Amino acid sequence: MKDFLRSYKSYILILISVLFGWTLGIWFIYYNFQKQKQTIFSNHLDHKLAMYNSTLYSMKELTSLYAQGIGASQNIKNIFTTYKENEEVLRKKIYQFLLPFIKSLVSLEIDLHFHTQEGRSLLRFYNPSVYGEDLTQYREDVVYVMTHKKPVFGFSTGKMLSGFRHTFPLLDERGDYLGGVDFIISLKHFEKLVYQLNPGACFRLIFNKKETVDKLEEPYKSQFSHSFFGEDLVEYQGSFRNDSLCGSTLHGLQQDLKFKKAISSDKPHIVELKQQGKVYEVVTLPIKDFKEKTGHLSREL
Repeated sequence: MKDFLRSYKSYILILISVLFGWTLGIWFIYYNFQKQKQTIFSNHLDHKLAMYNSTLYSMKELTSLYAQGIGASQNIKNIFTTYKENEEVLRKKIYQFLLPFIKSLVSLEIDLHFHTQEGRSLLRFYNPSVYGEDLTQYREDVVYVMTHKKPVFGFSTGKMLSGFRHTFPLLDERGDYLGGVDFIISLKHFEKLVYQLNPGACFRLIFNKKETVDKLEEPYKSQFSHSFFGEDLVEYQGSFRNDSLCGSTLHGLQQDLKFKKAISSDKPHIVELKQQGKVYEVVTLPIKDFKEKTGHLSREL
C-alpha cells in the first residue's frame, strides 16, 4: 500500500512537472510570437511614418522655394512699400504682377494668400473678391509671423480653406514687417499625395470639429462630414475614400478600445483589428499645426 502511495505521489509530481513544463513552453512560444509581432508592427509603423513625414517635408520645401522667390523680389517689396496706404491699389498691383506666376501654382494645387501689415486679408488668389477681414482673430499662424517675423508650417483652417499652410513674413531691407503671405496646400492635394504612397489602401482624414468646421464659413463646411468615431470629430470628404473596401471595417473600430486610445494620442500608433476572419493593421498618424499641437489625425488601413 505504501509503495502504491509513493508511486501515486511520484506520478502526480511527474504530471505536475509535465504540465508546468508544457505551460511554460506554451507561454514562451506565445511571448516570442507577441514579441515578433510587435517588432513587425513597429517596423510597419516606422515605414508609414517615414512616408508621411517625407510627404510633409516635400510640401514644406516646395512652398519654401516659392516663398523665398517672392520674399527676395524687390518688385514685391517696392509695391508693398509704395502702396501700403492704399490697399485697393496694393491689391491690384500684387495681382497684376504675380498673375503669370500664379498660373504655374494652379497645376500644383497650391493657393496663395497675402496679408497686410496689420494682419488683414489683402488678396486671396483663389478668391480675389473676398478680402479685408482681420486674420489675427482666428489665424494664430499669422499672429506668430507678425510678432516673430519667422515662417511657420502646419495644418490650419481659415474662413474658406483647410490645409497645410506655410506662412511667411515679407520684410524690407531693414527687417521691418511689410506684410505676410501663406502658401496653402489643400487637403485635396494632400489626400492625393497620401494615396499615391498607399495605392488601394483605405484611409480617412479625421479632424477636430472645432479646428475645422467651426471655423469655416457656411458654404465651405460641406467638405467635411460627421465622423462616427466621435461627436467632436469630422471627416474630410475626399476622392479616395474606398468605401466599398473598408466601410464596414472602419465601423468595426468604433468599439475598439485600443483605437479609441490611439485616436486621442499625439503620437503615431498601430493597432490590430480582427473582423470577419481577416486581420487588419490600422495606423493612426497625427496631423499637427505649427505649434505641434495635435488635434487632427490621419487614419490609414
